[in-house]
Amino acid sequence: MTAALVVLFAARAIALPEAEVRTLTFSTMVLTNLMLIVTNRSLTRSSVAEFLSPNPILWALVGGTVLLLLTVIYVPLPRELFRLATPPPATLAACAVVSTVAITWMEIVKRMVRN
Repeated sequence: MTAALVVLFAARAIALPEAEVRTLTFSTMVLTNLMLIVTNRSLTRSSVAEFLSPNPILWALVGGTVLLLLTVIYVPLPRELFRLATPPPATLAACAVVSTVAITWMEIVKRMVRN
């Protein structure tokens, strides 16, 4: 969950509002966990190969989770329930980038252990 900590500290360092910090940290945690699921499916194949292989259950899991995450962020009732904010799309994209960097590191370690 290093990725979530990086986002948390970076968002606080630039003095974002508390609700936006919470939203970005939560989004990073969800995205990183989804990517971990894909990464941990195989020790011999890359995450991209695993994700692109026909697996409707995985696709439904990823699609449903992303849909629920967007619902919690952009629909007022669940957003208020979770006390989140609606951040600009660029900051959500930054969360996805941080998650991707963290998972890329996992892929490198997986490849090193495999060889």
